[in-house]
Amino acid sequence: NLNIKYANLYMLEKSRVKNKKGKQISNGTLCNYIKTARRVYNYFIEINYVSSNPFLNIKYPKVGIYITRNVLTESQMCRLLERLSFFDYEKTYRQKVVLYFVHVLSELLFSSGLRINEACNLVEKDIDLKHRLIFVKHGKGNISRTAFLTSYSCEIIEFYIKYGKSITDK
Repeated sequence: NLNIKYANLYMLEKSRVKNKKGKQISNGTLCNYIKTARRVYNYFIEINYVSSNPFLNIKYPKVGIYITRNVLTESQMCRLLERLSFFDYEKTYRQKVVLYFVHVLSELLFSSGLRINEACNLVEKDIDLKHRLIFVKHGKGNISRTAFLTSYSCEIIEFYIKYGKSITDK
């Protein structure tokens, strides 16, 4: 029967593991090891193989909050959205339509925080422009939620629904 001493030894050994680049593994990876060990031992308890879970006594290491480097800053995003609003200056009709659709979609994603898949699954009845709300029925983890819109994004979406939808659906 494994006790807390052996669980600590296991975690000590895991903390010494090196990744492919030869660096010490991250605290996030250590957290994943702990989660996995806890789940395995919970299963062992269910099937009466062991009586306790020593990994419940192991504390998770602190994990820093990291933002990937390829995320736009707010000013960069504002410049991008501003540039996308100049869709009418494109040379061909097709380019105008495509850039217009990208402009609407980008404003929607940025202002509401929707994921791309959530935006793709939206139907018109999920959007309440009067109250500036979007009802996401099957979001990440199949969880429903409500997202909020800015007044500017409401204007763009309302215009798109009235006039642009028929153009971009072609």
